[in-house]
Amino acid sequence: ASPLDPDWSRIDMGAFPFVKTGTTVAGETATGTWTSAASPYRVTGAVTVPSGATLTMEPGVAVLFDSTAPFLVKGALRAIGTESDSIRFLRGAAAEWRGLRFSDGDSSALAFVRVSGGYARGETREDSCGGGFHLSGGGTRVTVSRSVILGNASAWSGAGIKGTAGAKGVFTDCVITDNHAEHDGGGLYNTELADITFANCTISHNTAGDDGGGMDNSNGIITLTGCTVTHNVAADDAGGVGHHGTNGRATITRCVIAKN
Repeated sequence: ASPLDPDWSRIDMGAFPFVKTGTTVAGETATGTWTSAASPYRVTGAVTVPSGATLTMEPGVAVLFDSTAPFLVKGALRAIGTESDSIRFLRGAAAEWRGLRFSDGDSSALAFVRVSGGYARGETREDSCGGGFHLSGGGTRVTVSRSVILGNASAWSGAGIKGTAGAKGVFTDCVITDNHAEHDGGGLYNTELADITFANCTISHNTAGDDGGGMDNSNGIITLTGCTVTHNVAADDAGGVGHHGTNGRATITRCVIAKN
């Protein structure tokens, strides 16, 4: 079913013990294709797409995390599902994993994907940001369309998405919901002139222990067009959208921001 179907978006592969063993993966992966025939791919340690490499995932691929590990993209990721055959990044045997982390200035594209069960926490504050997606680096470009970012968490900020250090992310027709940050930015935390665009997205039911239940923009650049930001909660400031700092910019057009 479509990842934009609310019932589909709450499926947790960890609840299905009959899922086949699939293919075990860890470490660096060279340029190549993960196929639906070999799915699910069961992550037993940190996976890295190194600089200069491109990993392609076929529609129907499930990536299940049997380890509390991140999925590190220093090269490029092409994960393009279809409405009837999506791509999923979900917890497997592990209770949580460390999210999709893009850096080092390459371009990636994802469509019809679901990212759930990520929990950013580690030795540094930055390790504890970006439970679903973490985008960093001046040349890093990530486009995501018709996808669901649901049920992720961060021990610091940016439970759904964290943008930093000049990275650029474009999210179109996506649902960002039910993510929780211990500090700022339940749906998004954006800083250091990272440039994040949302078009026709729904950002709802996210929570933050401090500021920005839906999103918090601190010296970053955000653009929202045709979006709905609703039913988000912050314990301190900005239940829906927080914007502050001297260098950032926020552009909001034809959006509904209500009931936060």
